[in-house]
Amino acid sequence: AETDNDIRLGGDSVGEKGKPAERVGEEAARVFIEDYESGMAFDRHMGDMLVPYMFLAKGMSRAGVSRITTHLVTAIEISKMFIPEATVRMEGDVNNPGIIVVKGAGLSP
Repeated sequence: AETDNDIRLGGDSVGEKGKPAERVGEEAARVFIEDYESGMAFDRHMGDMLVPYMFLAKGMSRAGVSRITTHLVTAIEISKMFIPEATVRMEGDVNNPGIIVVKGAGLSP
């Protein structure tokens, strides 16, 4: 789905043998609704993918995610090991919406 602010969101669920398609659809819809209602620009899967780029970028980066995941927390910790010049602040708790703020190292090729 696309919001009024041109943000694209979706929901997902994994089907498996014996699991009714209706249940898969309901689970995917629930994920979509949670992400949509968070009001954040990025879904729960995008946050951990953004972190390395935020650490490398010059200046301040700020990203709102629909859910802080353990993958996101791990991506932050790993990025801190590789790029200690960058600083990061995470606003929010795991399994809740949050904002990641990074002052990047400004590294370039």
